Amino acid sequence: MHIALILLAIAIISDVRNWGGKLSNCTIGAKILSHGSEFLLFKNKDFCRKDFDDGLVIRKGLFAVEGTQSWDDRSTDVDVFSGFSIGVNSSGLACCDSNVEMKPSAKNYDILTQEILEKCRSVDDAVNAVEKAVHTQRYSWGNIVVATKDEVATFQVADYVKVFRDSVQTVRTNHHIEQGRRPIFYDESTGSIERYEVAKRLLEKVEDVDGVFEMLRSHEYGLNTSSICSHDKFSTVYGYVVHFKNDRVVFYVCRGNPCVGKFVAVTLNFDDEKLLRVAAEAYPSGRKSRIR
Repeated sequence: MHIALILLAIAIISDVRNWGGKLSNCTIGAKILSHGSEFLLFKNKDFCRKDFDDGLVIRKGLFAVEGTQSWDDRSTDVDVFSGFSIGVNSSGLACCDSNVEMKPSAKNYDILTQEILEKCRSVDDAVNAVEKAVHTQRYSWGNIVVATKDEVATFQVADYVKVFRDSVQTVRTNHHIEQGRRPIFYDESTGSIERYEVAKRLLEKVEDVDGVFEMLRSHEYGLNTSSICSHDKFSTVYGYVVHFKNDRVVFYVCRGNPCVGKFVAVTLNFDDEKLLRVAAEAYPSGRKSRIR
C-alpha cells in the first residue's frame, strides 16, 4: 500500500514537472496608436532561468516564436516546444500569450496562438477559432492578446473562453479577471496582480514604440518578480514588441532583461524569402530557425 502511494506521488510530481506547473511569468498587451494604421503588441517572457534560446518559425505570411511547455532551470536539451508564444502574420494580425495554469493532459494554450496566427485575419476570426477549439478540446489556462489596426482583444482561456474586446488597449499578466476587471487570484501567480496594475497604468501613457520599451524595462517594485522587467525567482529571458504602421511590420526583440539589453529591430517582408532569412540571421538566439 505504501509503495503504491509513493509511486503515485512520484508520477504526479513527474507530470507537474513535465508540464511546468505555474513556472512562467509574462506581461503581455497591445495598444492602437492610430486607428486603421498603427498598433503595438508586446510581451516580456519570464522563465525560472536566466538564459533561453528562442525557436523561430518563419515562412511566407508568418513570423513567430515557438511556445514551450517547460520553463524551469533544467537544461534546454529537455525543452518541449509546441505552438507559438508570439508572432505576426501578413494580414496585419499580431498575437501573444501568457501562462495562467498548466493542466495535466491538456493541450498547450500556445497551440491556440498558433491557430490564430496561421488562420485568422481579424478579431472575429480569432473569436471563432478559439471558441471552437476550446469547445472540442481541453487546454491549459492562459491569456491570449490579439491586435489588429482596428481592434485589440484578450481571450481568457480556462475550461471555457471569455473574450474582452477594446478599441484602444488591453494588458494581461498571469491571472484571469472577472468581467468587472477584478482579479481572480491564483496561489502561484507570482507578482501577477502588481504587474498587471502597473502595466495597465503605464500603457495609458504610451504614445510610441519607445514608450513600450520603457514600460518593459520598468522596475516599479524593484528587482523582483512583481516588476514588469522581472528578476530573482523568475527572470525576463526575452522582451518583444511588434510595431505595425501603414502595412509595415517591425519585430523588436531583446534577449535577456530589457533593463540592461538592447531591442534589435527585425524588419519583416512576408513576400520576400531572402529578407525573411536576413531577419532570421538578425534574431538573437542560438537555436536554429525553422524557415519554410
